[in-house]
Amino acid sequence: MAVCLQDITKFFLIVIAMKQKTIILVLTASFISIFTIFILFINSNTFDRRYEHNSFNRSFHSDPMDLSGNLDLKYNSYYLAGTTTNHIYLGNSTAPTHLLIADISLKDIQRVQLKLERFLYKSILVKVDSPYFYLMDGTIPFIYKGNVNDWYGNRYMHDTTFFLEAIPISNHSFALRAMTTESNENVLAKKTMSPSHLKYSTNILEKQIDGIFCTDGMLHYDKYSSNLVYMYFYRNQFMCIDTSLNLLYKANTIDTISQAQIKVANIRSEERITMASPPLLVNRASCVSNGWLFINSNLLAKNEDKKAFDQAAVIDVYNLQEGRYKFSFYIPDYKEKRVRSFEVSDYTLITLYDHYILTYKLNKQLFRE
Repeated sequence: MAVCLQDITKFFLIVIAMKQKTIILVLTASFISIFTIFILFINSNTFDRRYEHNSFNRSFHSDPMDLSGNLDLKYNSYYLAGTTTNHIYLGNSTAPTHLLIADISLKDIQRVQLKLERFLYKSILVKVDSPYFYLMDGTIPFIYKGNVNDWYGNRYMHDTTFFLEAIPISNHSFALRAMTTESNENVLAKKTMSPSHLKYSTNILEKQIDGIFCTDGMLHYDKYSSNLVYMYFYRNQFMCIDTSLNLLYKANTIDTISQAQIKVANIRSEERITMASPPLLVNRASCVSNGWLFINSNLLAKNEDKKAFDQAAVIDVYNLQEGRYKFSFYIPDYKEKRVRSFEVSDYTLITLYDHYILTYKLNKQLFRE
């Protein structure tokens, strides 16, 4: 009986020891997992760059603009298709041939239906460069052109030039952001319609990693200087280029991210490249007007208040004559929504928030050199 009790006691001691080891292993594994997640979090782009102060300063002004108009568009499918001194043109991603025209005060609204022959499309965009409008799809590809006086459009581009972005720079030519068929990398190009001619420039956009995501950005045409401007999304650089695709200069934004911090993966089964992890977005959006470049930065400055940064979109302003930083200002959130796109027309700031459009009058004194 004593032997049995001794054996039973040993058995329970072994079980308890095993449970203790299991508990220790579980706790150790849990601690390692939590610690790993914490290390990944503090080293992630989101934590390190979005919410931590970076090593640059911004110069703010207390009265950069005044609210001048607001309008509920009812739908969040509208986008900014073009502006003039007196009018704002809004395209609609779910109704491609429908256009909304508002005066700059947002009080007089007109609805327009583009008159076009039937066509197939994948990804349509309308651009208004008065007195002309363009309806384009770079994946088909095609461009229709018409006059804003009657809104009739006809097929304008008849060959197969695929493009990601097309910016009208004259009555018969476009600046394009396209991809080369040889390397499948981003390049800039100029398409002339009459006579038909296509010119690629493969040495302006600088490849750092893959030539696609690392050179991704926004292309603009500044009528004031008659030059093109290209802003990178993932690094601190923009470029000024003439309409013959000659590089005039490169300039840096005020942050210090000179190398695109992205990781890409090749999906062989689908023959495409994708982001392997969330990238560090340096510049979210931009526009040009009257010789000025407006950039919505995604990074917090050293002298910036985190709460103010979280409740507004910060805009850094650069002089395009020299590529020099001038000052910064905030576009405040509206109804707890961040501005999703913006344009500047004759010192009027036009902003879209979800299904709202707001206009602000910029302080012209701040743009004096």
